[in-house]
Amino acid sequence: MPSNHYAPRPLGRPPHPTTVTLTFPGAGPQDQKFEGDPVTFLATASPPGNYVYDWDLDNDGRYESRRGATFTQVPQNILYGVRVQNAAGGWATAEGAPVIFV
Repeated sequence: MPSNHYAPRPLGRPPHPTTVTLTFPGAGPQDQKFEGDPVTFLATASPPGNYVYDWDLDNDGRYESRRGATFTQVPQNILYGVRVQNAAGGWATAEGAPVIFV
């Protein structure tokens, strides 16, 4: 069964002191989220700092939606991605999908 937590990855380009984790609080296998229910998207970067969060919200491989680290929307049954960039230009990505019951 899919998980709602995905392992952090190191930044894809130096300088890379950061990792990012993508989770969907309240939308895991133990939760009851159904098609049409809003889901929270949460990206966590470490170490703490000022980061830019770009999201791939249509599974096309492009990070074209600039949002904060967390937001809520009604998801589709697809893989989502987030790219986090630090001030030095280093970046990290994570991807995952919330568990939705149909």
